[in-house]
Amino acid sequence: MGGGGEGGLRRGALGARESLLICVGGMIGIAIFTLPSTTFALCGPSAVLAWALAGALMLIMGLNLAELASAFPRAGGIAMYPKEALGSTGALGDLLGFISGWIYWFTFGVLANVIGALFVGRYVSMLLPSMAPDPAAMALAALALVFALNLLGVRVAGIANAVLTAALVAIMILYSALALPRIDPGLLEPFLSGQLGPRGFLISITVAWLGYTAWMAITSVAEEVRDPQRTIPRAISASISIVAALYLCALLATAGNARWEELSMGNPEGYYAPFALVAARLGLNWLKGPIYLAGLLAILTTMLVLLMDGSRVLYAMGKGGALPRALAATSRRFGTPWASLALLSAASAILLAQPPSLVYYLIQMGGANFGIVMAINCACALRLKLSPGRRGCGPGYRAPGGPALPILAIAIAALAMSQYDIEVYRLALCWIGIGALIYAARRCLDRGATGGRG
Repeated sequence: MGGGGEGGLRRGALGARESLLICVGGMIGIAIFTLPSTTFALCGPSAVLAWALAGALMLIMGLNLAELASAFPRAGGIAMYPKEALGSTGALGDLLGFISGWIYWFTFGVLANVIGALFVGRYVSMLLPSMAPDPAAMALAALALVFALNLLGVRVAGIANAVLTAALVAIMILYSALALPRIDPGLLEPFLSGQLGPRGFLISITVAWLGYTAWMAITSVAEEVRDPQRTIPRAISASISIVAALYLCALLATAGNARWEELSMGNPEGYYAPFALVAARLGLNWLKGPIYLAGLLAILTTMLVLLMDGSRVLYAMGKGGALPRALAATSRRFGTPWASLALLSAASAILLAQPPSLVYYLIQMGGANFGIVMAINCACALRLKLSPGRRGCGPGYRAPGGPALPILAIAIAALAMSQYDIEVYRLALCWIGIGALIYAARRCLDRGATGGRG
């Protein structure tokens, strides 16, 4: 790694094409191969509409974050925006920035990668059943692979991501092209059904939005993006639109060729690999192998992007002193935050060794964490809109809609999050509480170091 102290990231390493691929590659991940079954079980064929609405919500939130990233193109993204946008309020911006970064790096840099690693073993076993590979070994190998690719830098990771994404998109397009013409309209009725009906539809929106969250990775590496004022908003809006179109084609093809009851946990193949189930139903057994391969590629692209994303948040928090400065160490050779990458990978490996039931229960707080982070940062976007020309704010992109856009995003997120069970919020608040204690201890140490001033 070449040692490295608290260095700087390589500016201008990502152009428009690489930025778009990071967003698309991150979003077309494990979510579209696992979450659809949950949403179909909750509300039946109307899950397709739930995914469309989730995409629209993500576009609204993405435009808010693009404005912040354009104004403050620094590494760390969501951990930095509250401090920058609310700078005049002092401690409040510092606290909200810490909380955003604290819950974000754990949710997306650790928990999401643990789930991805667990599914690697399952998809490899489906792809190569005769080899019967050890799932635990395959999971650790996946963690090691994405760590190594990220360590080599955003350009190397971007190239790998481009190759994986191209193969994945090709398989999804092939599946949709073969299955859409053979839809049975009768399977789409009743449209709003499933286990929970209307309530299940609202819950499905909160499940589906997790399939779009990886666009946030580009805001975390804004310091490494060329012309971020133009590149970031274009990458976010284009990637969400492209991914939503791919999702809806595949989901409609699935809903029109299988009943939602067949996609429940009682049918493992339908639950874990709904596209493969439909392919077999249509007599396209030759397509099952490529679909399993697509699932494996989806996991790896998601893990690749989310590890990059989480490491930049940790790097920024270390560089800013919110967490130990050792986390800001960068590789002299590759210009990557190796210390943060190593910590996230090690934490993922440790959590991977825990009982799967505990891991799957913890991951449920991911949706709540995402909603909290989005609410905080949409509030920051609102403050930025109400304070034009603020010192330190770059003359960058301005999202349309004025103050109404972040207000709408917060309101929609609050409505969607109202459907979570109380246990999910208890888990989220527990993690936030741990972070708050660390934040308070840091403030006390800072005050002691300055003799009680500041």
